[in-house]
Amino acid sequence: MKKLLSLFLVIAVVFSVSTSTVLINADEDSENATNQGLSGEQTSVSEQLEQLAEEYTNRFIIKYNGDIEEAVGYACDESNKVKQQELETIKGSNEEEFLKISENDEEIVVSKSVRDLIGEENTGDISAFSDEPVYEIDRDKSVIKLSEKVDPEIFTEKIYEKASGRIEYIQPDYKLELSDIDEGSKDKAEEDKNIDSNDSDKTLLEDERNKEDIQKENKETEDISVDLEVIENQAETSETESPVPETTETSEPENVESETENIESETEENEEIDTESYDDLQNDIQSGWRVTKGTGVKIAVIDSKVDITHQDLSSHVVNGFNIVNNAELTYEENQIGQYYHGTHVTGIISSTVPEAEIIPIAAFENGQAYTSDLIKAIEYAKEQGATIVNCSWGSADNNQALREAMENSGLLFVCAAGNSRTNVDETPIYPASFDIENVISVTSLNEDMGFSYYSNYGNNVDIAMYGRNVRSTLPGGEYGEQSGTSMSAAYVTAGAAMAESNGVQNIKETLLNTAVKLSNLKDKVNSQRKLSYSNLGNNIISDGIIEISPKDDFDVNGYQRTPEENWELFSSLKTVQVEAGGNNTAFIKSDGSLWMSGDNTYGQLCSGNYNNYTVPVKAIGLNNIVDVSIGENHCIALDSRGSAYLWGNNSAHAVSYSDIRKFSLPTTFPVSNVVSIEAGSQTTFICSSNGVFVQGVNNYGQLCLENRDVISEQTKIENIPGQLYKSYGKHTFFNSGALVMGCGANDHKIIGEYNLNTILKPEPVEFRSVYDTGQNHVTIIDEGNNIYVRGSNKWGQCGIEDINETYSHIDLKLTENIEITDVKCGKEHTIIKLSDGTVMTWGYNLRGQIGDGTHNKRYEPYAVKGMTNITQIAAGNNHTVALDANGNVWRWGDNSYGQFGNGSTASSNSPINNYYGDLEHKNISSGSNHILYVDKDGKLFVKGDNTYGQLGTSDNVSREDFTEVHGPWGSKKIVKAETCADTSFVLTEDNKVYGWGRNDKYQLHDNTNIDKNVPILIAIAVIDVAAGLEHVIALAKNGEVMAWGDNTYGQIILDSISGSSYTRLFSNAKKIAAGDYQSYIIDENSNLYALGKNDKGQLGTSDTENKSQPAFVMNNVKDVSCGNNHTAILTNSGKLFVCGDNTYDQLGITLPNSATYTSSPTDTMLFAGEIFAGANSTAYMADGKVYQCGSVAETQNKSYQAVEGLSDITEVDIGETCLAANADGELYRWGNMAAGKSLKNNITVSPVEVDYPYAVKQVDSYRTQTLAINELGQVIAWGEGYYANGSDKMETKTYPTVIDGIENPTQVSRGKNHNLVLDKNGDVWCWGSNTNNPMGTLGGKVKKASKMTGISNVKQIAAGTEFSIFLKNDGTIWGVGKNDKGQIGQGNTDDYLTPTQITSMKTFKKVSAGESFVVALAEDGLYSWGANTDGQIGNGTTDDEYIPVKLNAELENGEYFTDISAGTNFCLGLTNFGNVYSWGNNGSGRLGLGDKNNRNIPTKIKGITGIKNISAGDSSSLAVKNDGTVYGWGYGSDGQLGFFVTGSTLNPKEITTLNGKNIKQTSCGRAFSVAISRDGKLYSFGRNNSGQLGIYSSIPVKVTSNMINDTKWLNGYMAQYLSPIAVSMVLPSSAPNGSKIVWKSSNTDYILDDGTFIKRPDRCSDDIEINLSAEISDNTELFSTCFSYIIEKDSSLSTDVYISAKKGDISSFVISNDENNNMLYTITFDSDIFEIVDLIGITDEQDILPGCQNGTIKIESVDKGVITFRYTATNNFNGYINCLKFKAAKDGNTEIKITNIIE
Repeated sequence: MKKLLSLFLVIAVVFSVSTSTVLINADEDSENATNQGLSGEQTSVSEQLEQLAEEYTNRFIIKYNGDIEEAVGYACDESNKVKQQELETIKGSNEEEFLKISENDEEIVVSKSVRDLIGEENTGDISAFSDEPVYEIDRDKSVIKLSEKVDPEIFTEKIYEKASGRIEYIQPDYKLELSDIDEGSKDKAEEDKNIDSNDSDKTLLEDERNKEDIQKENKETEDISVDLEVIENQAETSETESPVPETTETSEPENVESETENIESETEENEEIDTESYDDLQNDIQSGWRVTKGTGVKIAVIDSKVDITHQDLSSHVVNGFNIVNNAELTYEENQIGQYYHGTHVTGIISSTVPEAEIIPIAAFENGQAYTSDLIKAIEYAKEQGATIVNCSWGSADNNQALREAMENSGLLFVCAAGNSRTNVDETPIYPASFDIENVISVTSLNEDMGFSYYSNYGNNVDIAMYGRNVRSTLPGGEYGEQSGTSMSAAYVTAGAAMAESNGVQNIKETLLNTAVKLSNLKDKVNSQRKLSYSNLGNNIISDGIIEISPKDDFDVNGYQRTPEENWELFSSLKTVQVEAGGNNTAFIKSDGSLWMSGDNTYGQLCSGNYNNYTVPVKAIGLNNIVDVSIGENHCIALDSRGSAYLWGNNSAHAVSYSDIRKFSLPTTFPVSNVVSIEAGSQTTFICSSNGVFVQGVNNYGQLCLENRDVISEQTKIENIPGQLYKSYGKHTFFNSGALVMGCGANDHKIIGEYNLNTILKPEPVEFRSVYDTGQNHVTIIDEGNNIYVRGSNKWGQCGIEDINETYSHIDLKLTENIEITDVKCGKEHTIIKLSDGTVMTWGYNLRGQIGDGTHNKRYEPYAVKGMTNITQIAAGNNHTVALDANGNVWRWGDNSYGQFGNGSTASSNSPINNYYGDLEHKNISSGSNHILYVDKDGKLFVKGDNTYGQLGTSDNVSREDFTEVHGPWGSKKIVKAETCADTSFVLTEDNKVYGWGRNDKYQLHDNTNIDKNVPILIAIAVIDVAAGLEHVIALAKNGEVMAWGDNTYGQIILDSISGSSYTRLFSNAKKIAAGDYQSYIIDENSNLYALGKNDKGQLGTSDTENKSQPAFVMNNVKDVSCGNNHTAILTNSGKLFVCGDNTYDQLGITLPNSATYTSSPTDTMLFAGEIFAGANSTAYMADGKVYQCGSVAETQNKSYQAVEGLSDITEVDIGETCLAANADGELYRWGNMAAGKSLKNNITVSPVEVDYPYAVKQVDSYRTQTLAINELGQVIAWGEGYYANGSDKMETKTYPTVIDGIENPTQVSRGKNHNLVLDKNGDVWCWGSNTNNPMGTLGGKVKKASKMTGISNVKQIAAGTEFSIFLKNDGTIWGVGKNDKGQIGQGNTDDYLTPTQITSMKTFKKVSAGESFVVALAEDGLYSWGANTDGQIGNGTTDDEYIPVKLNAELENGEYFTDISAGTNFCLGLTNFGNVYSWGNNGSGRLGLGDKNNRNIPTKIKGITGIKNISAGDSSSLAVKNDGTVYGWGYGSDGQLGFFVTGSTLNPKEITTLNGKNIKQTSCGRAFSVAISRDGKLYSFGRNNSGQLGIYSSIPVKVTSNMINDTKWLNGYMAQYLSPIAVSMVLPSSAPNGSKIVWKSSNTDYILDDGTFIKRPDRCSDDIEINLSAEISDNTELFSTCFSYIIEKDSSLSTDVYISAKKGDISSFVISNDENNNMLYTITFDSDIFEIVDLIGITDEQDILPGCQNGTIKIESVDKGVITFRYTATNNFNGYINCLKFKAAKDGNTEIKITNIIE
């Protein structure tokens, strides 16, 4: 079975590699994929070989009878064949890597076991072993030794085949471990019990059920080797100091008899005692000494070698023996590393029982011992008369041979339980877990009796004893501290010796019975026992539990803090230092704790397991840390006592001399007084007061030892004075006096211009200081504060544009007094910190580590934006970290392992300091017809259409300016705005979602489908919300995704098309997004899932089938964004993928075979910071700029182009309306500029406001173009026109565009193909086509605005078809251009090249030009000339007139014309009575006379009066009344009349959609119209085929300049609707000046804990009165607020509100209703304090008198201090019905009482 599994794993590995290759090609540039490594998970050849080497063995213990030679030979042969097959399979997965390893390639570091496994002799075919035996049978030890390692299962199986009857048992000669080992030699799949504790917050209001926390325990019982010393040696050199308890060895205990009476004493149950009495170890030992010091007992210590020459041990040890070498034990100074563990353990025993004899037996070498050697050691111990054996070693192997040897020996074994923090009941550690009578299992306690973090535990553990930071002997006459269950076992061994010396017969039973029992050891130790020497010496049995409360290091029940809990604790402490290396980041906190995040493959997070962590985890067992250094995948920490700790990858012995490949718990470096540390790539450098010590890989000589040998134990560098500077993977630099020395790899001339690629002996380098070094470059700062870089410049890391090796000076262009204060090198990039707190970077940038918003390498220094007040910097392989003075940590670059520590694996190419669990932020969003904008203070502003209440302003009135909305969120900040088509949502900082607007598809999730025009609470405990066209999805704190609304395409997994209930789409999500009819989820592993509409492949699932369940799309995803029918996907490494519809080039790529869509995510080969898809375009953000492709503003880009005019952008929203906000909160808009309104068939019937930032003063439209003047004095134009601003052709401008070169314009006039502008000096400017010379002598094409010659002192201009008319200040009229109909008024039909005065002696006041005729207003009436085919001259004929003729209009008495407007072939005239007259062509009823008959004299239009402005167009007419209302008539099928009509309207009809806009002027084009209001707002309606509506801009326009507060809701707080039976009132928690408000009530049932919200919890069966008062912390400024009430049917409310008033301020009281259609309200107030400002504040008019009314509100009476008004409605209405405004007449305090009665 094992073989099948092995083959399956190999197949899986091969598949993984193949798959990863595809992803790498998509996610890396091919040039650097190998160099940078793969971010995806895969098993390398070296890892497979390491695993194989660990599983294989070449030694077996066998118990047999008879001859087994043939069987052993056969088993060797067969097992080697299997080995070769496995090697060939591994070789096939990556032959290149395999051959490099087999050829000892220096670039690949593997263990000696691997090199032995695939040495040259092992790569060929294997012949039978019969010719030359390759085994040896050691009959003395019953051991079979093979020349090569084999699979133990295969070998055992084969040997049984040949000799089954002769073999009692056979097993591997297991290796057992001691020393600083954590998880053991096998990679544990389970590590720890991981608890996924779901957030218990309810996600939606309707979900009232209590959720049960779900705990998932992933446990495997795979073999785990025991880890016996977590923290190794902490040595201090001292020849006089001894750890022996303070007493004289020769002194005899007083009053002690040789045979102590058996005195039993019981303590009371749960006895409370002073912890300190049990915390004094020395006192406890001395209590035992009063009975015995171990006299007459022999103890065997089977361990590593022991320094028997140590001054404290030499008199205690006897008969020491080295089992491995079969020789007497001696001390060899040059092998000091082999003596640490045994010497320390022996010292504990000898100091505790100083009269016992200790027999040191060295069975361990390099921390390991074979079972066979341990059996021989046991036999030797027995031969020497030992009765007790100390066993500080173990393994997870259930070792039958060892068990038999121990059980049959008759000795007592005290065994360490191990340090892998494992429950030994589930995962036994042997021999401590052998269930035999002569084994005592021991675990460790801290100094305060808290359970040690490393200790194994369980009911199979017999007893606990101190084991943390135990001081004892070390080799070389030294002393130091170690921690581990080994130390605990030594103390218990000493206790066993005391018992034996005291004559105890059953030592184990007595030890356990006399132990004290501690409350904190429940579930950790059987019967909660702790050794007590005092009780032991006096045979005192203690059954009671002693209650103590020490702080345990971990929870044995397996609970681990959730990421949120970890983040909360991590964030509660200030970060004082950061460090980065490899794919990890370290944070030292203000309390000295160390926290780490990122890659944990080798345990480099010091977390006790091998799970990657995206949220920082606290390093176990480390305190008072002052420095940390991170190598490629191992770490070193330095504490305040000068002790160094190591953990992580040990494949090259960078952590320990042990063969264990990785450590997830810290070991202590056995050198004291450490002053600095440096972790290279699998190299360790420890600088102490005694010199520099090294260990680890040395293949380039980087350890400065003048050789290339791997150094497996700490070795002092001789003859190298000074301090270590920096070391990376292949080279090292030392400071030696005035020189810097370097050694190691020099292939990039990083050390100097030596001819050698490898320098084994440290050589002087050219520079005198080294700041840091990367993989192939080094940075130097000289005395003049100049920075130099030496080495490879392939990726720009040397800061110049030269890819060769270089030694370059980098000019940072620093100003005076700015200095370089720190430099850090990543693998191939550099970061520097300057004295002004700013940061600069350069070099490799594929992962965004430069922080410039791109992924392009930089050859020159880049000043990282936003980095100020920085105090520290750090660099990992491909990520960068900075710490500012406020303790904020900024990260950028690669985050594929979660090294940012922000809870995510999403990389970033610009600095971020957020946490993934933070609320999703989005400040801008546009719906179909409205916009939401959140300012920097978290306030919400809205504008646009409000048909469905989507603006949330409590009415359905649309807003043209941004208006602030106050909702039930009160003072809470809004962090995200989101919109459906006509529904709005916001997410607040307290994790609540509010919604309002259209609700026909249950978008608001309130169990109704009724629209809401006020915000209501929808969901709580939410961190993100996303909205599609008509559906909504929300991400809860606990990772669940909820959805509700429309389900037409299965996007929310409902059985029905839509519904009021929500569905759970997903769990364990970290990000969400919504398209029109799609839902997208990114899970916690960065996998993307999608469901919903998929007709264009927009889901990215490689098909076009709709999905009603989440379908996997791709992995490694950071973000996703959706357009109408396409999707953009951003990977964690910043690559942009797209899928879906490409009809409008919205994917930004060219698809093969002219395809219009792709259903698979396709690589754009672009890197992005953030992505945005909407409508039919896609955009991404990089370096503060926005790049966009697809259809935008009726333009179409096939590739991504930078959006003009945008910089420092922080937020983007892409749709038909595109929005962008910069760092200053300024909002820019482009695309659809008509409040997001979509045009049907490129037509809008209803007038739309053009979102133009400046007021428009005058407009003139003709055919398909408009000219206008804005408030800045600029001429603007849009639509289709000829030549402008130097253009050589006819152009279409879809948005008002400035015409350059004209100053101080006063009037514009648009002709057929030319344009006229009049300036304040009376000069005329023109451009366009000059066919027939309407612009005089300026030539055939006038490409830019030019001043006309031959005309000046002009008062008015009029442009016709290829002719121009000018009214001068002297009242004369002049003309130029085409004259075929006599329109120049010269009595002929000759064209005129220069302006010529018209033949007339009249003084004219106004003039207007039609297509080929002119009408003018003189003192005595109207005159006209030119074409008259349709009677447009109005003189009663249809004959053309070549000179001005007077019109004889039938006007009323005293009536006269004041204005005129000439259309194409008809005319309108306006009189002083406000009447309008029309004449000329009446096709389509454009004359407004009720028919379609032409008129040749002015005829009065009936039905309209009070007109102030008229406009005649091509076939339609408009008129504006004095009250600002607008009427239209004529042809209207294109929407140019502002209302729907098929064909024509023969009589004037009001354009009701313009009501309230206060229009002052209109202008009619051919199939469109424009209007401007008194405040300069621009409206357009009709056809837009040539951009004539001006509502599409391809250039962003700043639109936040018109942001206003709606005074109707001044400082108001809307109420939230909780349930059909609730009465609610929201109260503000602070005044506008920030003063805190504390509300008090006579009935505390109505005040919540925060004192800000009142609600009635029960049904309102009776009247209720709530008396409120407010305490304001600082009453220097009045606070005025809107109080909101929601009243239930059949109820009434009487309330007194306590108000402080300040003279002149306005207080507003908002009354709301809950579907009641007849209510009488009475408001009682103090008339001495308040004066009435407005009784019906919901209208723009000011109402202060009784009887005033507006629709449903009527003021019944107004008396002193009493107002009564009635609310009456035909339909039930839930919302705000009135707002009363008051003005404070004087300062003071008052009460306002509001009472309502339902009638």
